[in-house]
Amino acid sequence: MPEIKDSSRSMQDAAFMLARNIVKAEAISAKLEPGVQYLRDQGKDVNRLESLLEEYNGLVEEAKYYLELAVSSSGKDEGTAGKNEVSEDGSQVESSEKEYLIQSQKRMIQASMVLKDIFEEFKLLMPGNEELNETDRLSATGEGRVTLMGGFDIKLHLEEGEIAVMSPDSIIIIEGDYVLEIKESGPENIFIYHIQSADMEVSGRHKTLLLNGENITVEADGEGYASFFGNGTYSVENADGMKREGQWALDSFLKEIAPGRPGKTESRVPPIGVHDPETGIREKLMVRAGFTEKN
Repeated sequence: MPEIKDSSRSMQDAAFMLARNIVKAEAISAKLEPGVQYLRDQGKDVNRLESLLEEYNGLVEEAKYYLELAVSSSGKDEGTAGKNEVSEDGSQVESSEKEYLIQSQKRMIQASMVLKDIFEEFKLLMPGNEELNETDRLSATGEGRVTLMGGFDIKLHLEEGEIAVMSPDSIIIIEGDYVLEIKESGPENIFIYHIQSADMEVSGRHKTLLLNGENITVEADGEGYASFFGNGTYSVENADGMKREGQWALDSFLKEIAPGRPGKTESRVPPIGVHDPETGIREKLMVRAGFTEKN
């Protein structure tokens, strides 16, 4: 959030941004409520989650209250807008409008920190979320959305969907019917594969993959984090051969706040590695840290 400075225009801008952030925060809260109810219906202990959500809503309400005070006091302070008053002992006193805006901003910063704790609690309670160590082996099948983050080696298959890969050091080998789109995003590119049907292998120490589609199969070895939303099953096998199994989480209430379908843009590279149905030719594409090489 921007620093609130001593000028009428800057305080108007700060008030506008605070109002917009408060509206967003209220919308997020409305989407979280069904999630809490879903976990409660699943028999999960949601006491801490409810407490965090109550704290979050309280901070947002306080931010809204102070913003309303700032707006109502702006007219009263019109003659001295953006100026500090001087007390009897000579010390400066903030204008009431600015002070209310500062208090509103503080509450929104606190609410943002609580929201991070809420998402972490959801991650712990939601089915379809797994923390993997370096000796674990993950297998999953289903349809929906999958997030994979970490240093594991991955083999996967996907149909009628998309795969987004963010990684500074991964090697990607893909074979099938797809179109590659490269998005520039800061120092690293994002590789988005619009897929009819394809098999992919990804290796590298640091990576994030977002999958969305049908007939998804995933095999991963190594340390990382995985989440599954939709209709499917998964299992995690440790070094001793012990397995734990789970269901993919229903994503009806998390569509807006969980990693979603990678967006399409008008800026695309020409089709690369697309399966030609007439000749039956399949091409392989290898990608490493921002450049492509067609074999």
